[in-house]
Amino acid sequence: MAKPISFPDSPWAVPDGSAPNIINRGTVATAARWQTWHDSWRNTTRDLRWYGQCVVCERNVWAFDDGENDPRGVLGDNALWPVTPDSAPEGIDPETVEIRCCAICANDYDSYKAAHRIAATRGLDVVAPLAWPGRSR
Repeated sequence: MAKPISFPDSPWAVPDGSAPNIINRGTVATAARWQTWHDSWRNTTRDLRWYGQCVVCERNVWAFDDGENDPRGVLGDNALWPVTPDSAPEGIDPETVEIRCCAICANDYDSYKAAHRIAATRGLDVVAPLAWPGRSR
């Protein structure tokens, strides 16, 4: 059974001119799991959320609420890059479930196949990106 995950009630504002607080591995402090960051390129403030650890390499994965999670940008290797499983339990459309991966593992054939093996072993509910309360992904 997975341990409960705590989510912050409000975002932590990253100081202007700073990169978001991206932590590669290890536990992310609850207060840092949701961050607001001013993107000077787009001249907008963006919400950044932690979605857990890559099921293959255990790198923490992050995604912006606007869906612009290009790994060539500020997220780098930590960009959430979900993988669609080969199959799902009867009655569930495989296109509606995801395996939590980082951009590196999702785009490396051996790691991609490992993600599928891990999902088959652990179950899709355990390897999916963490679900933020009151928010659909």
